[in-house]
Amino acid sequence: MSHHTVDCSKAPYDLRPATEEITRQIFDLKNPKDGKNKPVIVIMGEVHTNPLHRLLQQGVLARCSEAGLSVAYHMEREHNLLGHIARTRRGIQASPQLDGTLAHHDKDGQILAKIALKYAPVRYATAAAENILGFCLGNGIATAFTDVAKRYSDERRQVFDWRDPETKLAMPHNGVDVESPQGMALRNRFMAQKTEDLIVQRQPDVVVHHCGREHVLGDSPSGFSFAESLFAKFLAQGFLTIAVFPSTKTDQEKIPPEGLEETTPIIVSGLADCSFGNNDPNELSCIQQCAQASGTLIDTYTGSAQIKIWMDSASRSLSPLITQARKGAKTTSLTLG
Repeated sequence: MSHHTVDCSKAPYDLRPATEEITRQIFDLKNPKDGKNKPVIVIMGEVHTNPLHRLLQQGVLARCSEAGLSVAYHMEREHNLLGHIARTRRGIQASPQLDGTLAHHDKDGQILAKIALKYAPVRYATAAAENILGFCLGNGIATAFTDVAKRYSDERRQVFDWRDPETKLAMPHNGVDVESPQGMALRNRFMAQKTEDLIVQRQPDVVVHHCGREHVLGDSPSGFSFAESLFAKFLAQGFLTIAVFPSTKTDQEKIPPEGLEETTPIIVSGLADCSFGNNDPNELSCIQQCAQASGTLIDTYTGSAQIKIWMDSASRSLSPLITQARKGAKTTSLTLG
């Protein structure tokens, strides 16, 4: 199979050409000739430090939502974040039921998004992550984190955290490095299963799944095969799947040959090569430049008064669940803050 390349080099901050190609393929799949209406999963890889890659995900969510499709946003982040914050910030004792109880009542991930903004900002391109979570909150878009739980080993390697029951159940043994080929494969299986479970629960038309580029189609230099990629896992589950790979000419060679032979990925080249770490003050100007270049596609939320309101309400939103967890209750009625 061939791949579609969208060259953005003439206007490297304008996300509209790439968004139009991605959504064109989504709309084609949502209007099948056989009349069957299946959910579409769009796996959108990124260089984690480049805010434009994440804003492209926001652009796809926006266009799909404008077209009347129900959309969900899934992030490559630890699935048990609500429980982790309850334990570390509120002193709740860990229990196998805690994470499931919290997630059960946060049906659309709106509390999760607020908690992530307040207590768990990402360590890379922080402002862009804030922007897309703000977009999801502002537009009622279901949000989920689907990755395994992780911890640092004594050797300061990031490994699977067996204290989390779901992670332990999915892993064959402890101590696996999360970025090793085996670790990446196990994480992809976990994320694919989490996403399938959430699709059954929420019934979205389109899921935009955020992840590092290596997860999308595999990574030849590290020995991470296409067979264990997220694309291959979702395809095996029977989902209509689109792969998006933001790229330069050199790093296209990282995609395993099968990733180009057995799929038709969308290669997005020529976007501005921006790179920002944690809370870099220069990132906001990059986001603003992208929003201006992209017409009306990208709404900006970073640093806004509304973001502050959501962050201030995060603890209140979680409190009813915390109260019930302390009592050992299994059910509660939840009021969003």
